[in-house]
Amino acid sequence: CCLSEVSDGAKVEGFDIRGNDALDEATIEQALYTTKSGFWPWSDDYFLSKAEFLKDLERLHILYQRNGYFDARLLGYEIRATGDGDGVEVTMTVSEGEPTRVRTLIIEGLEPLNGGDLVEEMRDRIPLKQDEVFNEPDLVTSRTLLESEFLNRGYVYAQVLLEYRIDKDSRTAEVTYSVDTGDQYY
Repeated sequence: CCLSEVSDGAKVEGFDIRGNDALDEATIEQALYTTKSGFWPWSDDYFLSKAEFLKDLERLHILYQRNGYFDARLLGYEIRATGDGDGVEVTMTVSEGEPTRVRTLIIEGLEPLNGGDLVEEMRDRIPLKQDEVFNEPDLVTSRTLLESEFLNRGYVYAQVLLEYRIDKDSRTAEVTYSVDTGDQYY
């Protein structure tokens, strides 16, 4: 039933997420403090912390936002005492909502370096893709990969500036990477 009816420090014997399609249960569990104890006798036991569980509710919301689901929300949770009363089973139910997609993906500043072909080559190499779900990990990784790509080509002082705008009403994102390659060194 309720968080107030179970004891702090009860062994977490079960943990389930319902309503999650975009993010798998393992990804969600890695982002949360609350996790279930292992099945085998030599596995680790995990215990309920009410304070951390309340923070987990916010962590879940942030995780979905970082992965492009800005309308995601927790519909509810249930914490049930197990048969012997020393353990609990936790269930969270989420509504993911519609994802935000990358409407435009621009890589600018490559004009002096055979811009058109190079832009397409760079678009193929980065994980953030136009028309796919916007997510923060791919956004940051793409910037890092672009900088590394130019470093490998002899542009040791290359910098990639990142700008993005989210339109929550249309569930779209506009992303611009501005590349300042600097001088090439041999």
